Amino acid sequence: MQMQPLIKQGWLRVLIFVIVLVTATVIMTRAGNAIVYGLNPGSNATADPGVTKQQLVLFSLLITFLASAGTVFLFRKFIDKHTLISLGLDFNGYHYHAATGFFLGLFLLGIGSFFLIASKNLQWTGISFDAKQLFLNLILMALVAFAEELVFRGYILNNLLQSMNKWTALIISSLLFTLFHLSNPDISLLALLNIFLSGLMLGINYIFTKNLWFAILLHFSWNFYEGPILGYKVSGLTLESLLQQELTGNPILTGGEFGFEGSMIAGLLSLSTVLILAWIYRKKFEVQGSGFGV
Repeated sequence: MQMQPLIKQGWLRVLIFVIVLVTATVIMTRAGNAIVYGLNPGSNATADPGVTKQQLVLFSLLITFLASAGTVFLFRKFIDKHTLISLGLDFNGYHYHAATGFFLGLFLLGIGSFFLIASKNLQWTGISFDAKQLFLNLILMALVAFAEELVFRGYILNNLLQSMNKWTALIISSLLFTLFHLSNPDISLLALLNIFLSGLMLGINYIFTKNLWFAILLHFSWNFYEGPILGYKVSGLTLESLLQQELTGNPILTGGEFGFEGSMIAGLLSLSTVLILAWIYRKKFEVQGSGFGV
């Protein structure tokens, strides 16, 4: 017998979840900084010269993963009274969707980079191969993609779908996804719009399949190849990369200091992808009556 959630309304579960997640992230970040710097939380001191900017970025990403995964696990078990797997982590039968997500990330970055090269706004100036750092970035990008999709498409979108129609749920989850990036370095209005469109793109598969692997693999391939491989900043964060790049020209076109996600090109690619996927999935799952036509 399936147990009923502790809180009946899906939207209310999401609201409480977001409050707890923000609180947990702030507390864990401050506690982590205190440990790194050897200071008490809230101390106003300069950064420890022994801690590099790169290490701080990696540490911040790890904190995000722990706070996100931990909060989702606790809410899913004690509030929703369901398993984590039921959020859409069953891989069986979803290999095609996972592969589509992975290669879609590569395809979109490839098109965008090709355009920037052709317009003479991007060139790669060298290669810096550090196997250990590359492997560490791969693991961290995988963890971040998994955690963020577990939060925004898994927990938030899943619960919103129980309170409203799928398109409204997708828009609200994408808005929350955008708000959580407000504190990223060098954020701009265009970058925020692009993040919202990315949220739509990451969630469009979920509202029809209720499975996370498309979004997880798309999120991972985008972040990993954008930063650690191609050398762009990832949502304003600088990561050590295999290819060393030089961007020139209008930041609206290139993304500037925020990275490719802050560019007009990324926005157009994301919007086009959302419209194409929406047309494909509606035809497959709704017209044929073989899916979640909510």
